[in-house]
This record gives sequence, C-alpha cells and structure tokens, in this order.
Amino acid sequence: MYTGLKVSNFQERFTELVAESGKSLLKLSKELHISNQTLSAWRAGTRSPKPPTVTAVASYFNVNFKWLYGFDVEKSAFNPKNILNKDSDLIKKVIINMSPDDFTLVQSIFEKTETAMRERGEL
Repeated sequence: MYTGLKVSNFQERFTELVAESGKSLLKLSKELHISNQTLSAWRAGTRSPKPPTVTAVASYFNVNFKWLYGFDVEKSAFNPKNILNKDSDLIKKVIINMSPDDFTLVQSIFEKTETAMRERGEL
C-alpha cells in the first residue's frame, strides 16, 4: 500500500519518465512546448517546474502529479477507462448493492453526463 510520503523528487521521477518514453529531450521539448534547455535543467536537478507545469507534464505522461513530485502514491493518473477495464466486476457489484437513493444519484450523474456529451457532439 502507498504511504503518501515524499520518497523521491521531481528530478528522479522526470528522468524515469523520459527514459521510459524512449524519446529524446528535443522531441519531448517540441511535444511539451518547453525548451530543451529547461528539460535538461529539470533532468539535471538544477531547476524545477512550477506546479501548473508539473500538472501539464504529468498529464502528458498520464501519471499522477503527486507521484511526479516524488510522493509514494499510485503512479498512473486517474482514468475512468482504466477503472472500467480493470475493475468492471467490482463496479457491477457496487451498483447491484447500492441503496435506492445512491442508485438514483448515480443515475442522475450519468444522465447529466450523457446530456453534456450530446451537447458537445461526443455522442
């Protein structure tokens, strides 16, 4: 289980992500719209990004921004698709065992989401 404690730092985690990506800093700089020099400084540990930039970098790599900061938390970012794929049996059990009031609330959330998606042309 994760402790939530700080066990690493941005430099180490960023370096790990760069290595895992197999991309050069130059390619990443173009994709992230951040200068190659800045990415090099992050990897060397001579500079650190501001929180909004860490959030953007975490989103790019699909990792939890707290993990990227060095905390002992789940590495992968929250993604509802991952939950559906990984825990679909659990989700079914939860829905089946919901109280009528909770089920009505969840149903309302689904209906509002569906309406919003239709308005955006996503359905």
